[in-house]
This record gives sequence, structure tokens and C-alpha cells, in this order.
Amino acid sequence: MIFQRACCFCGEAVTRADPDAVEVALRNLWGGQSVQGLQAHSACIVRVFPDFAMVDPPCLRD
Repeated sequence: MIFQRACCFCGEAVTRADPDAVEVALRNLWGGQSVQGLQAHSACIVRVFPDFAMVDPPCLRD
């Protein structure tokens, strides 16, 4: 089985063709150790959170 990441907003595959794709980590605000990662295309996250466009995605790269 090949693991594919899916965009949490549009449902399409997230690939390395989108170098500015992001992962959003979710955890309980009030504590706990569990974390869930959600992946998103760079265009989808900017569409859903327009103010995110003010952040330069390349600055998030390692």
C-alpha cells in the first residue's frame, strides 16, 4: 500500500509538487499528549485562512 497525504480542505492528494504545502497539528487546548496532523495544499490553506497569506510559506521550510 502506498501512503498518500490528503488535503483536509479539498480531499485531493498532497504531493511534493506543492513545496509550500503545510501540516497543521491539532491537540486539545487544555492538555493531553495526543496530536493529530492534518495536511493541506498551500492554496487551500490560504483560501480558508486568508490572513495566512501574510505568512511567507517558504519561511516554514526546514
